[in-house]
Amino acid sequence: MENEQVQGTPAEPTITARERWTARLVAAWRFTRSTASAIAKLARRVRASDAYARCVQLARSGSARLRRALGASRGPLLRAALLVLFVEGAVWALTGPLVQRIPPGMVGVRHSPWGAGVEPRDFAAGLHWNLPGLHEWHTIDAGTQVVDFGTFTPALELRTPEGNLVGVAVAVPYRLMEGRAHRLVAESLRSSHADMVRANVEAVLLTELGRASSEDWLDDERRREVLDGAGAAVGAALESLYVEADRVLLQGLRFPAPYETKLLEIQRGTQKRRLSEASANLKQYQLIVDRGVEENSRAVQRLRDERDLELTELRNERKREIRLFEIESEAE
Repeated sequence: MENEQVQGTPAEPTITARERWTARLVAAWRFTRSTASAIAKLARRVRASDAYARCVQLARSGSARLRRALGASRGPLLRAALLVLFVEGAVWALTGPLVQRIPPGMVGVRHSPWGAGVEPRDFAAGLHWNLPGLHEWHTIDAGTQVVDFGTFTPALELRTPEGNLVGVAVAVPYRLMEGRAHRLVAESLRSSHADMVRANVEAVLLTELGRASSEDWLDDERRREVLDGAGAAVGAALESLYVEADRVLLQGLRFPAPYETKLLEIQRGTQKRRLSEASANLKQYQLIVDRGVEENSRAVQRLRDERDLELTELRNERKREIRLFEIESEAE
């Protein structure tokens, strides 16, 4: 029969999950016990070694010498140290919450949620009076910051009036106007101020720099005029955000590869033209110098001739005087 067990064949034992976990815990306990036993044996060997005994002896002797050196003054010194620590802790606990520290390079703005609101003044770096629960403080960076296009963010992509694409990498340094930090807090601009500054700078630069032609970017004087005009426009646009910015720094310029090849040829032609003009100017200057040298030589020779003539006349006159003197002497 199918349901009857075959005679002489034992049934396979079944292991429950609880028994498996019990076996694992027993194995882990045995491993831990054996490891602890090995560590204890190693510690006993270390304690039994001469080096360990010498270290313990040196430590005990050093402690004894220190106690003898301190002597009777150990108690007063300890009490004085504890008193100083207690006074410092008490001063910090009492005055710490009453003082607000503004780090260097930052400006503080004090806000009274239960009083007059934002105080209309900026607090410089240092320590200022604070009432917990009555005053809230905001710190704003007062140093120079930079809006960058082209280093950590994509460069500005512009199209010149003649239709050429140009990538311009620029940086615009700016800083908060003096005495205007509290206006940022009062007008709820503190959290979004940096993003608003960047958006305004980008909009102004796209407009101002987009008016420049390819030749403007290639010529030094015209490029400087373009950047100066863009800096003035950026400064005017950022006044409403209480920011000062007066210049735009050019970091890089990129044209499409075919146009850059054309520009390279134009620059080579310009350099050759300037070189020929410089050579012609040099020849003209050389002619002027040669003419001046020749005129100077003639003038020097004329002066020499005049001097020689004067010397000759003086010699002749002296000879005549000497001759007359000799004649008068013979007559006497």
